Amino acid sequence: SQLLFCLPVVSFATTAFGGLLLNIAPPVQTEKKLGVGLAGFVLLFVLLAVTSLAEGPVRRWSKVAWLCAGLILFATFLGSFLLYTHQLRLHTYEFPLNSGAIRLRGSDADWTQDAKNYVADNPKEPRDPGDLAFNLGPEQVWTAQSVEAASTQLLLGYAVVLFTLGSSLFCVMESVRLGLLSTSKKRARQGGL
Repeated sequence: SQLLFCLPVVSFATTAFGGLLLNIAPPVQTEKKLGVGLAGFVLLFVLLAVTSLAEGPVRRWSKVAWLCAGLILFATFLGSFLLYTHQLRLHTYEFPLNSGAIRLRGSDADWTQDAKNYVADNPKEPRDPGDLAFNLGPEQVWTAQSVEAASTQLLLGYAVVLFTLGSSLFCVMESVRLGLLSTSKKRARQGGL
């Protein structure tokens, strides 16, 4: 019965929010595709495992506890989402310009020697990431270690966003399920009298 309750909800959530989660995922210039792809499945597994371990008699406070946990996790999601979108703006840029293609960028403190030389030789040229990448080539602006660090930071931020959103939805669904279970038991007792 637990699985029958969860499957439609998970199917709906995946269909409704799958495009959003894919669109906010960090750009995949590096070898992080597997982590981005597996994050949702790992989260689903963990949440279903917690549900199966938590099976037991329904107590009134359980429903309230799940709901409070869901609200706290949702507030955490909102904060982590705002932080992640800031990090996404900080560590990505559009290249080629006006193409809509987003690329990872390293820290401005971690320019390659070629980029430092270019900026020193052309002090009046724009220093924004798109222009530097256009003039030097995207791989010649930041060090590989800096781009990798940005990628890791974005992947961790994405994992936190995914975890807090999924966990908040799970907690609220568990609260609803316990309420439905409690209501059906009350009806069964009333019908049996």
